Amino acid sequence: MSELFSRKLKMILILTILICFTSLFSVTAQQICANEVGTSGGYNYDFWTDYEGTTCMTLGPGGSFGAEWTDCGNFLARKGYKYDYTQTHAELGIITCNYSCNYNPIGNSYLCVYGWMRDPVAEYYIVDGWGTWRPPGADSAGSITVDGGTYDIYRTMRSTYPGINTPYTYWSVRTEKKTSGIISVTRHFNAWENMGWELGKIYEISFAVEGYQSSGNADVTSMSLNVDPPDRTPTPVIKGDVNDDGEADIVDALLVAQYYVGLGVRLDEDAADVNCDGGVDIIDALMIAQYYVGLITGFC
Repeated sequence: MSELFSRKLKMILILTILICFTSLFSVTAQQICANEVGTSGGYNYDFWTDYEGTTCMTLGPGGSFGAEWTDCGNFLARKGYKYDYTQTHAELGIITCNYSCNYNPIGNSYLCVYGWMRDPVAEYYIVDGWGTWRPPGADSAGSITVDGGTYDIYRTMRSTYPGINTPYTYWSVRTEKKTSGIISVTRHFNAWENMGWELGKIYEISFAVEGYQSSGNADVTSMSLNVDPPDRTPTPVIKGDVNDDGEADIVDALLVAQYYVGLGVRLDEDAADVNCDGGVDIIDALMIAQYYVGLITGFC
């Protein structure tokens, strides 16, 4: 049996396994229309609504999700990471968010990085996109130029949560709308601290769509939230090696397939995106399998 024929047989077997795997676990995207928290695609998700109008969140693979709302009161749909209030943002590390969204608000809405802190308690927004009203309707305390744009900085009072003393909401709001790209979260935290504002310990860092007394829809086609610990020595990304064991093999291909169908696997999305199209899907899993059996010699 020739080596090429043997490779082809291996590839057919691997393709069969991957196709059966994805067929077994692929399900209709989960739609949520009531308050709910959980995990999806390696992230925590949180859907909150005051139940006015019609509001729903649809969970996709990885960090992707969608939202649809009609005549809503207030809702938040988001995916990200939740922590235990024991670390400041500096102790967590360098935080960035990469995303792409088809965003179509009709009325008041935000497209943003969102979260909470404690000691002191605070809510925060880093707003890239909005609807008909640019938040937060206050005088700017300054600005920061980052990620190809300028953000105005605000600190507002917030006391609308029963039983929670929320003295401040921190804001960075882009001067021009954006619906895709990078948000250097740590740069905004640093800018707020440079204003003399005290930031607490992190509970949540999420990418969110919020609506208030409005309608619309949003399709977050991709979202990756990256937190690089401050004491970690940067290592080069090995394309295809999603489990960081030093090589790209069939285990990595199966992990990417699991990630694609939303089984809650966390992996290095830069390493998983072997065709460099900005997303992680079954094509990446198949390419890693091809590499493993020697049908291709490398990635992008």
